[in-house]
Amino acid sequence: MTERRWCWTAPLYLVLLMTVVVALRTMLKPQPVAEVENKLLKMDRSQLILTSAPCNSSAPPVWIAIVSSAPNNSFHRQEIRRTWGQGRTVVFLLGAASPQLQPLIEMESRQYGDIVQGSFVDSYRNLTYKHVMGLQWASNHCPGAKYFLKTDDDVFVNTVYFENYLPGLPERRLILCPLMERAMVKRSYRSKWRVTHDEYSERWYPPYCMGWVILYSPDAALALSNEALKEPYFWIDDVHITGTIAKKLNLTHTPLGDLGIGEEITEEMISGDPRTDFMFSLTKPKYFQTLWNMVNDIISSTTKNV
Repeated sequence: MTERRWCWTAPLYLVLLMTVVVALRTMLKPQPVAEVENKLLKMDRSQLILTSAPCNSSAPPVWIAIVSSAPNNSFHRQEIRRTWGQGRTVVFLLGAASPQLQPLIEMESRQYGDIVQGSFVDSYRNLTYKHVMGLQWASNHCPGAKYFLKTDDDVFVNTVYFENYLPGLPERRLILCPLMERAMVKRSYRSKWRVTHDEYSERWYPPYCMGWVILYSPDAALALSNEALKEPYFWIDDVHITGTIAKKLNLTHTPLGDLGIGEEITEEMISGDPRTDFMFSLTKPKYFQTLWNMVNDIISSTTKNV
């Protein structure tokens, strides 16, 4: 009797188990963002909530920084203003904030005049909107600048080293960045960067910039952002703009090499090995003031000894 009952119930348990597995996979699968899937990236002035003042046309800066930030990263922005952004042309790129946070963003914009905010939701899936918005803003509002520096808000810029480095760089067709080559498309459901075959059919990405810091010449920035407005949307902005579109436009990359350092090396510098032979540090904003003091102290002491 027991064996006969098991013969009847086993299929039921199997069906139940399969149902649970399918349900779990559905729950864990990242849901596509309907507003960006298979659509062209459209960007115009009507989609800007806030925009900062344009550059001084009579005396344009040599370089400007467009910094990708998040609405609630006010501390990051403030540390940049207090350190490497001090006295330079820096704007912060934001997507739409929550109703609770938006009044604070508007207050910050009135106080500093350095916020460029789009109407799209601020999320990983909309990073391409933010990247293109920044390049378009820079091209339209600071056409006299020789270079556009695109960074994230957890990047420290050693401005003295950087500004001494600029004269040796070309002013056209430049994309200087930490370069990623032979990167495989992630298909795992566990990955935050999972991409479906419908989104990207190839197995490998073309060479592209690791987007935490990219230095563009204005002609390259304008060409890339204009072409992005014509292409079907792809949400990984580094791959899309500096990989797929750069390849289409036959733009090549200049590798940054060891002039861009990470948090581990940064902490070694802070804890007892001070140096100034770096350009960019990907690190926590709480270290920005310490790095700023370190760089300026070394430069000051070097100047006195000369």
